[in-house]
Amino acid sequence: NEVLDCSIGTLHWTPEKPYILYDSILIPEGCTLTIDAGTRIYSYNKSSILVAGTLIVNGTPENPVIFQGTRIDAEYNDLNNQWAGIRFLPRSKDNSITGAIIKNGFVGIEVDSLPVNNNPNLTISQSQIFNMAAAGIVGYSSKIVAVNNLITECGQFGFLGALGGDYKLVHNTIVSYNLRSNRQNPIVVFDNSPYTDKDKNIIAKFPLEMELVNNIVYGSLEDEFLINNNSSGLPITPPLIQTNLIRTKQTSTLNTNGNILNQDPLFENYNTYNFQLKSTSPAKNTGTQTNISIDIKNNTRSTSPSIGCWE
Repeated sequence: NEVLDCSIGTLHWTPEKPYILYDSILIPEGCTLTIDAGTRIYSYNKSSILVAGTLIVNGTPENPVIFQGTRIDAEYNDLNNQWAGIRFLPRSKDNSITGAIIKNGFVGIEVDSLPVNNNPNLTISQSQIFNMAAAGIVGYSSKIVAVNNLITECGQFGFLGALGGDYKLVHNTIVSYNLRSNRQNPIVVFDNSPYTDKDKNIIAKFPLEMELVNNIVYGSLEDEFLINNNSSGLPITPPLIQTNLIRTKQTSTLNTNGNILNQDPLFENYNTYNFQLKSTSPAKNTGTQTNISIDIKNNTRSTSPSIGCWE
């Protein structure tokens, strides 16, 4: 691993030339790396972007920041597991990702451990994560805010909040039709299981809190949403789950708060990753008005917004 030289405490990557990572890099504690819109980062096999400090990604819908593997020939366009992903280490803080495309890796984003202050470890918005061998976003006992993101075609999970944590998801489209994998897990999972050692002795327990508003959670499995309540974990704070479109067999618990269950969201064409909604979609203009005024592409949200990342 290469530790980035950060003697003045800040680093700045700009879009003039691509960044090619031959091995993993580490943003050290106390260092902030800011990446400008339009910057491209290509990572070789198995390499990670490890963040002990702070990562600020300032992409836009027109000029996203792109994270992918190094192979750009056509047959590698949709191939997962070409690089490891972005990992926020314990004590990393105040991270923000806007307007990123993170693709063709193992785990897109992993957020490890409790926040060191009251802020989320990571706020991610208007970003796309797809073609991950394992998962799109994984949080371990962490605090994540995710707004207006598309997460699709991940081999195990789209969003996993494990070992407790605090997760707020608003206006995301998290879907997987198993076009390139044989996923067996629900696409969105939250779990309060305790942290154990290799002999299954409990080392720590963390509370689990979650808020899901205006998300599409859908895919090829009959049950795409799971809250795993482990009796040896801490009690789960009753979650707010409101006006989401969810494919689920748990109709008795989720058929409330305006949630839409087991209705095809009618995307324009999921085979080409076009997750805009057809005009006849049950997710069209059936969400709850929030303080989110735009969608993933900066389109204005109506007062009765559509569910998911696209207005």
